[in-house]
Amino acid sequence: MDDHNLNEEQFNKWKQLVEIMAKRVECRMYNWVM
Repeated sequence: MDDHNLNEEQFNKWKQLVEIMAKRVECRMYNWVM
């Protein structure tokens, strides 16, 4: 059983999703402030 690669894949996907969400939130906050 080698689920280390699977976990790493899921972690990378989750990390990408979090980064995308963070960028969206930053854009909203920036637009709201300006």
